[in-house]
Amino acid sequence: MANITNINNDLDQLHVGQSTICSPENCQDYVKPSDPNLNILHLNIRSINKNFDSLQVLLNRTGINHDIIILTESWLNKTTNLPILDGFQSYGTKVNNNQNDGVVFYIKDGLKSSIWEPDFKCGNCLVCHLDNKLAVVAVYRSPSYNTKENYDDFLSSLNNVYNKIPSFPNIALVGDLNIDISLNNRNERNLEYLLLNASHGLLPTHFLPTRLEKCLDHTLLKTNLPITTLVLDTHITDHKPTLLSIANPKLERKPNHTTTRINHGAILQELQNTDFSVIFEINDPNLSLHKFITIITQIISKNTVLVKIPKRKRTIKPWITPGLLKCMKNRDKLHNKSKKAPDNLILKLTYTRYRNFCNSLLRKLKKSYEQSELERTRNNPKELWKTIKNITNTSKTRTIPEELLSLCDNPLSSINKVCRFFANVGENLASKIESNTQPPRRPGQRISSHHIPNSTVNSLVLLDIDEAEVEQLILQLNNDSAVGWDGISPLLLKTCKNVLVLHITYLFNCCLQKGVFPEALKKAIVHPIHKGGDRTCVNNYRPISVLPVLSKLLERILNNRLKTFLERYRIIAENQYGFRQKVSTEDAVLDLTQHVAKNLDSKNKCLGIFLDLSKAFDTVSVSLLISKLELIGVRGIALDIFRDYLRNRTQRVKINTYLSDAEYVPFGVPQGSILGPSLFQIYINDLCNLKLPQCRIFTYADDTAIIVQGPTWDSVKSAAESALTTIMTWLNSNLLTLNLQKSCYIPFVIRRKNSPLDAFSITAHSCRPNNTPPTSCSCPNLTRTINAKYLGVQIDSELKWDKQIDALITRTLRLLHIFKSLRESANLDTLKMVYFGLCQSVLGYCITVWGGAGKTFLLKLERAQRAILKVMTRKPYRYPTTQLYSDCKVLTVRQLFVLRAVLHKHSSIPPSNREKRTLSIPSTPHKTAFARHQYFILSSFIYKKIHKKLNIIDMSKWELKHKLSEWLLQQDYDHTESILTYLA
Repeated sequence: MANITNINNDLDQLHVGQSTICSPENCQDYVKPSDPNLNILHLNIRSINKNFDSLQVLLNRTGINHDIIILTESWLNKTTNLPILDGFQSYGTKVNNNQNDGVVFYIKDGLKSSIWEPDFKCGNCLVCHLDNKLAVVAVYRSPSYNTKENYDDFLSSLNNVYNKIPSFPNIALVGDLNIDISLNNRNERNLEYLLLNASHGLLPTHFLPTRLEKCLDHTLLKTNLPITTLVLDTHITDHKPTLLSIANPKLERKPNHTTTRINHGAILQELQNTDFSVIFEINDPNLSLHKFITIITQIISKNTVLVKIPKRKRTIKPWITPGLLKCMKNRDKLHNKSKKAPDNLILKLTYTRYRNFCNSLLRKLKKSYEQSELERTRNNPKELWKTIKNITNTSKTRTIPEELLSLCDNPLSSINKVCRFFANVGENLASKIESNTQPPRRPGQRISSHHIPNSTVNSLVLLDIDEAEVEQLILQLNNDSAVGWDGISPLLLKTCKNVLVLHITYLFNCCLQKGVFPEALKKAIVHPIHKGGDRTCVNNYRPISVLPVLSKLLERILNNRLKTFLERYRIIAENQYGFRQKVSTEDAVLDLTQHVAKNLDSKNKCLGIFLDLSKAFDTVSVSLLISKLELIGVRGIALDIFRDYLRNRTQRVKINTYLSDAEYVPFGVPQGSILGPSLFQIYINDLCNLKLPQCRIFTYADDTAIIVQGPTWDSVKSAAESALTTIMTWLNSNLLTLNLQKSCYIPFVIRRKNSPLDAFSITAHSCRPNNTPPTSCSCPNLTRTINAKYLGVQIDSELKWDKQIDALITRTLRLLHIFKSLRESANLDTLKMVYFGLCQSVLGYCITVWGGAGKTFLLKLERAQRAILKVMTRKPYRYPTTQLYSDCKVLTVRQLFVLRAVLHKHSSIPPSNREKRTLSIPSTPHKTAFARHQYFILSSFIYKKIHKKLNIIDMSKWELKHKLSEWLLQQDYDHTESILTYLA
C-alpha cells in the first residue's frame, strides 16, 4: 500500500505545461491567434448531428485558429453523413460497437496528415500522423466497459497503438476516456492507465474537472515543446471542451491557398487583335496546333493574376450573429451561477429557460438562413442541388491522395513512382500473360478476320467538319471540366468562340485530311482517385486522365463519326450493352435474368458465371486494337489518325502542387477520354461473338457474364468449363487478365433442393489447349455463391430478389436523415424534387428486373418508402397509407413497376403493330408458377390489362408515361394488386 501511495505522489507531479479553466471568449488571453501554434480542440459532443451547430458557434466564440478538432461520443452509424466544416477534411471511425460510439477528426486544409483506424477493443480510436513529427491518438471509451476484463482489453489495445506509432518526437493522446484522473481520485485502475502512458513517454497536461468534479476528458503528451491546456467553461453537453495548444511544432503546411483570376474580356479583345495567319502557313498539323496553343496560352498568361486567399481567422457561418454569440456567453454565466447555488430553484429555472431560448434562437437563425438560400437558388437547378447538399451534409469533398507522396524518401520520387506504375501497369500485366501462355500472342501480331464475325468490307470515311459543327461542340462543353496542361478552359473557348472557331475548324480539318492526331493533345495530367482499401497502395487508385479541351473537341468529332459507322453497319454485337445509344444497364440485367428464367421454366439446369477483368482499360494492346480497327473498316487516313491517337501518349501525375516527370504509356486507352469507351468496345467486341455451345454471353463494357444451360448438371459443368477455357484463351491472346479471385458462379434453381451437390465445382482450366483432356490438373476452381452483384443488382440463385430488396431497404433508410435535415427549411415542392432525385431513382433502378418479386418482400420495401414520405411530410406513424401516397402524389413500388414494365414493353412493340391500332401480343407459354413473377410473362399480361383500360397502343412513349402515371395515382392498393394478379 505504501508503494502505491508513493507512486500516487509521483504521478501527481507528472504533468507538463500550464493549464487553466477559462471561458471561450478568454482563450485569446492564453493562446494568441497570431502565434504559430498547433491548436487541438476536443469535445464529447453526444451526437454530432444534434450538437454540430453549437460546436460551430463555439469555434466562433474562441476567436483562435483551430487546426484539429476531435469529437467523441459522436453517435456514428452506417447511415451518418459527417457534417461539413468549411476548410477542414473529416474522418470518422468505421467500427462502432454501440449507438453512442464514434470518434471524428476534422483536420484543417493545409496540414499534411494521414489517418488510420487501429483494431481497438472496448473503445474507438483514430490515429493521425502529421508530417512525421506529431501523432495524435483520439480515443473514446464508453463507461459501459467497466469490467476488469474490458479494462485490460482496453489497455492492451492502447499499448498496441503506441507500439505501432513510429518514433515521433511528439505524441498526444486526446479524448474522453471515462477514467477519472483528478488528483483526489487515485486507484489501481487509474495507476495502470497512467503508468502505461508514462512508459511510452506521455504525461497528463491537466487534472482539471471536465464533467462535474471529475477529469474524464484527457490530454496526455510526449513532447519537449511548450504547451498550454485550456478547459473551456461552456456547456454544449455535460462534458467541457478541452483545448491543447502546442507551441511552434514546425509542421510542414501546404502553401497558402491561392486562386487564379482570369480576365476573359481582356483575352477576347486581345485575341481579336491577334494575327493567326502563321498557323495557315504551316503544313504540319503538329507544328501549327502547337503554335496556336502557344499564342493562346501567352495571352492567357498576360491576363491572369494570382490572388492570395487570406486565412480565415474564424469558421464563420452567416447565421451565427453577434447577438447569438452574446446569448451563448450569457447562458454560460447563468449556468455557472446555478452550479454555485444548487439550492436556488429560481436561478436554476431561469438558466433552463434561457438555455432553451438560446437553442431555439440558434435553430431559428439557421432555418431562416437555409430558407433564404433555397429561395435564392430555386431558379438555378445546379445551385439549388449544391445548397441542398450543403444543408444535408451530403457534399462529397474529394480527398487528395497525399499518402502517395510518402512512398519514397521525398514527394518527387514518390510521385514519379506512382506515374511509372500507372504508365506501365498494362504492359506489366501483359508480360505476365505472355510468359504464362504457350505460345504467346505478340503485341504486333496481326489477327485474322475470322476472329471477328462482324468485320465489314465497308470503310470509315472522315468527312471534313464545318464551323457550325465546331461551334455546337464548343457550346456542349461543361464549364466545370478540369483544365488540361495548356490552361485553356471550356469557358474561355465559349467566350472567344467567334474568334477561335474558324482557326480550330481549319486545324482539325488538317488533322482529318492528313491522319494526324497532334502530339500536344496527347499529353494527359493524371489524378489518382481512391477506389477503396489501403490508401498507401497505388493499386487501389484509378488513374483519371485530364486532357486538353481541344483534345476533347477533336475526340468528339472522331467519336461521332466512328459511332455512326458502327451503328450503320451493326458492327458491335447485340449482347454488348455498354456505350450504345438507347441501351442501358437495365436492358443488360433484364435480358440476362429473363434468359435464366426461361431456361428454369423449361426445366433446364442453368448456371451463371460472372467474370472480373483486372484493369481492362489499362491493358488494351495498342497493336491489337489497331488491327481490329482495320478489320472492321477503319482504314487508310482514318486508321492513321486513330493509330496516331493511340501511340506515343504521355502522362504526368499531379497531387497537390507536385507534378511528376512525363512517362510514355505503351498500353491502354486513357480513362476519362471521349474515344476511350468506343475503342474499348471495339477491342472486346469479338469476345461477345465467341461460339460457345450451350452458353450465352452478356457484356456491359468489361462486366461479363456467361449463362450456361443444359439438361443435367454434368452437361452444364462440361459446357461451363469448356466455355471458360475458350474465354481464357481469348483473353490471353488479347492480353487481358482474368481475376479468378473475384470471379464467381451461381447455380440457378427454382427450389434450393434442386441445387447441385456440394461436390459440384467449376474449374478454370488453363491446362487444356483447344479444350483437349488434361493429363493432370491443378487449376483453380471458381468461387461458388448464392448471389452476385451484376451492374448494381443483387442476383440470387432462386431469382427471389430478397437480397436486392434488402439492399434497397438499407439504401432507402439511409436517406431518412437527409429528409429530416431538409424538411426544417425546404417546402414540399423542394422535398419532392429531392425525393425523386435521391429516393425514387434508387427504387426505380432496374425495377423491371426485380419488381415482380413476391408481395412479402416488396411490402418491406414499401414500408421503407413510406417512412421517407412520412418524415418528409411530418405525418404520424399510423397515417393512412392510401392518403399518404395521395397527398404526396407518389407511386408505390408496385405501381412504379407497372409503369416501367408497360413503358419497356411499349418500346419493344414494332411500329407495324401500333399502326394497326389493335393489340396483337401473343401470350408467352410457361410451365411453372415461378415464371408468373418474371418480366417475360408479366409484361405482356400487364400491358394487355392496361390497354383494355386506357387504349394505349397508339400512344407515344411520353404520352403513355404521363397518362399511365396519372391513372396509377388514382388507384388504391387493391386495384394495383389486381393488375399484377396473374390468371392462368
